[in-house]
Amino acid sequence: MVDPWARTAHEIGGFKLAPPQRAIESLSSRISIGVDTLHLRIWQPDEFHATIVMLHGVVSHSLWLAPIAVRLAQQGFRVVCPDRRGAGMNRQGRGDSESKEQQLNDLAQIIKQYSDAGKPHLCGACWGANYERNYLGYHADSVASISLLAPAVFPAKALRAASILVSDS
Repeated sequence: MVDPWARTAHEIGGFKLAPPQRAIESLSSRISIGVDTLHLRIWQPDEFHATIVMLHGVVSHSLWLAPIAVRLAQQGFRVVCPDRRGAGMNRQGRGDSESKEQQLNDLAQIIKQYSDAGKPHLCGACWGANYERNYLGYHADSVASISLLAPAVFPAKALRAASILVSDS
């Protein structure tokens, strides 16, 4: 019997996928943005053909993305997973950021830093997909493509009705 997925299961975005290679460990790194230093994790094979910047959800950190990042790195991608301000290895201001502009600037600086192999691909998981969508409103021309993984784009009815929301938009 012929596998109906045989033609497409081994290709993503025009890139042919190879069988999994050796294990690729994450590198812990930092990026300086103004007076602040932000932490990130990088999974990078010896040679890579493109960079993917992956954004984690609201109650998580970059290490949650490890299973996906490792597999992508095994396929020849450099995967950069920053910890958002106040999350993961960024201990200062736990769970907080001064402003939307600060978060968007952080991401702009990270993307600029890792554009050495061409425009990176941007991937957001859960709340990270919202972060990604907001970023695209200002800097859509700085990335090659986008992916939204389980995006938290429409809150549950109970959350929409809660007083924490300022408006319907």
